[in-house]
Amino acid sequence: MYRVSVVLPNYNHAKFLRQRIDSVLNQSFQDFELIILDDCSSDNSKEIIELYREHPKVSSIIYNNENSGSTFKQWEKGIKAAQGKYVWFAESDDYADPQFLEKMVPLLEDNEHVGLAFCNSHVIDGAGYITSNTNTWIGAYEIKQEADKTTTFNGFQFCLKYLFYTCRIPNASAALFRREPVINNIHWIDTSLRNSGDWKLWINICLTSDIVWLNQDLNFFRIHGSNVTNSIELLNKEAHLILKDLIKRNHSQKIYESLVIWSFKSAPWVNGFTINVANIKRYFENNRSLKSGFYLITYLNKQFIISMKKRMSSY
Repeated sequence: MYRVSVVLPNYNHAKFLRQRIDSVLNQSFQDFELIILDDCSSDNSKEIIELYREHPKVSSIIYNNENSGSTFKQWEKGIKAAQGKYVWFAESDDYADPQFLEKMVPLLEDNEHVGLAFCNSHVIDGAGYITSNTNTWIGAYEIKQEADKTTTFNGFQFCLKYLFYTCRIPNASAALFRREPVINNIHWIDTSLRNSGDWKLWINICLTSDIVWLNQDLNFFRIHGSNVTNSIELLNKEAHLILKDLIKRNHSQKIYESLVIWSFKSAPWVNGFTINVANIKRYFENNRSLKSGFYLITYLNKQFIISMKKRMSSY
């Protein structure tokens, strides 16, 4: 069995495809298979993919006869075809440092309680120029203050403090995870989502295992005109669907309290105020109960007391 299955889903990224595939095949760690999927591209992607058909690392090439309309349908198909212990979703418009797998695999291999590992990413444009780093993105500085080179987080606590708020792994190409828990819970990959399926998958993995962050830039995350849509409206809609589902399926008091506290914050994908009325309404309109009301009142009282203490100390 391979140690890693590299799942490479492509749609109309012919101009980036050679660099992406070569960055996988040229990894210093070579115990992997490469599965290439093409979602009925209309450019010359197939022509480029066929150049690699006889490569010994390419275990499977899968072409769709019609476009699926969802990256996450390709993810589901790819992980079902995978044979490796770990899975790397190598998005077709990104590319990787040659040492990506060499440094990421031990993070999982050396700790059976870790289900997901991720690293930093250089953000590049369509021409390949580095424009920023994901550590400069909203919220990333909070993790950086707590981490050094490599840090293991309790997955549940990571969700409560970070992952429920926003996707702290902004690019799937920067992550490596265990295949078995996901294939045994294939619904963790939500094929109805267009943009936030990765976020939902990371949450589900972290609710059942630990997570490791490697503070090194081993991934190149390309942002360009033909990326999957990232409109505020779509992000808003999908984020609320994910969190509503989370409330429905999990009855943990800590999870609910975390979401209540979170609902008072503005999120990167919501134009809100310090007290985010839109989020509060979303959480409570379909989750009314004595318990939810108690959490809300308790939180309001706590904030009122904090506010009064600050005011009194100023006199």
